[in-house]
Amino acid sequence: MRKLSSEDSKKIKATAAHYHWSCLDFGIGKKRYVSKPYYYNVFIQSGKDIENHNSKYGHQKYLKLQICYKNCK
Repeated sequence: MRKLSSEDSKKIKATAAHYHWSCLDFGIGKKRYVSKPYYYNVFIQSGKDIENHNSKYGHQKYLKLQICYKNCK
């Protein structure tokens, strides 16, 4: 058995748990948007994507980050 580095240990997917951010703006002709799955560095990577979406559309009150246990590949 070998010792894992800190970076390698963060990449291990022990469960199917991961995160998605979603935009729930249900205005006229609009649909719910669900992001790609985030397995590690969740708050750094998803935070950047959420901020980009918010600055582009101004949907801060419609955004949320949620955990998911499905197989979303």
